Amino acid sequence: MRGRSPRAALAALSALVCLVAAGAPAAQPKRAAVGAYLLGPRTLVAGSTASYRIAVHWASSPELSGPLPGARVELSLGARGRRELLARGTSDPSGSAHLTFHVPRSARGPQRLTVKVDAALGTTEAGCEVQIIPGARLLLTTDKNLYQPGQTIHARVLALKGIDLKPLASSPVVLQVKDPKGNVIALKRQRTSRFGIASLDLELADEINLGSYLIEAWSDGTGGVERGSRSVDVRRYVLPKIKLSIETDRPYYGP
Repeated sequence: MRGRSPRAALAALSALVCLVAAGAPAAQPKRAAVGAYLLGPRTLVAGSTASYRIAVHWASSPELSGPLPGARVELSLGARGRRELLARGTSDPSGSAHLTFHVPRSARGPQRLTVKVDAALGTTEAGCEVQIIPGARLLLTTDKNLYQPGQTIHARVLALKGIDLKPLASSPVVLQVKDPKGNVIALKRQRTSRFGIASLDLELADEINLGSYLIEAWSDGTGGVERGSRSVDVRRYVLPKIKLSIETDRPYYGP
C-alpha cells in the first residue's frame, strides 16, 4: 500500500473482499425467503408424459441468495380447491427437482400449473399458465347429408396428431352409428392407414327408422383424443324431375 492514500487503500481492500465473496458460495442463513422457478414447456399434450425442472432457492437480501437443497416439492394442475396432484419430489444439492408426470387425459385448454415448496426456511407457491391440447384430432365426414332407406352411408375419419397435425398412423379407431332411438346399429374397430384414415360403409335396410342418425369416432391409441361426431338424415324423398333442352344457332355442324 506504499505510495497510496489511506482512502485509496481502503477502496482497494474493499474491492478485494467483494471479489472473494462473489467467487465463494453463500452460506444458507437461518432466516430467509423461499422462492421457486418452474422451467418447462408451455404447451402440453393430454395423455402424454411431461417433465419439468423446479429450481428452489433462498434469498436473505436482493444481493444474497443461493440454492435450497432438501426442499419438498409438489406439482399440481388446476385452480385452487380443485387441484390435481401430478408429482412430488425433493430438491437436490443444486436446489433442483426434476418431476415427470402424465398429463390428465381429460384436461383441455388453458390450465394453471402450480408448484408448492415446503422447506425448513418456509413455504412458497409459484405457477404459470399452460395450454393443454388433445393428443389427436379426428375429422369425421360423410359422402352426403341425406340418405334414403336402402342406400349406403360412406363415413371416413381423418386422425391427426394434436401437437403438429401430422397423420396419426396405425392407431386403433372405433366408428359407430346410432339410429334416432339411440340404438347402435353398426360398430367397427380398425387401425388408421399411414395417412391417418379409417372408414365405415353401412348399407341401410329398406325398412328402417327414419330420422337423424349419429355417427361417432374415437381413438384409444393416443391419450386425450377428441371424439368426432356427425349427424345425417335418413328419410324418403323424391328427386325433382328436370327436363333439359338444347337449342343451337345452326341446324347442323361439321365434324
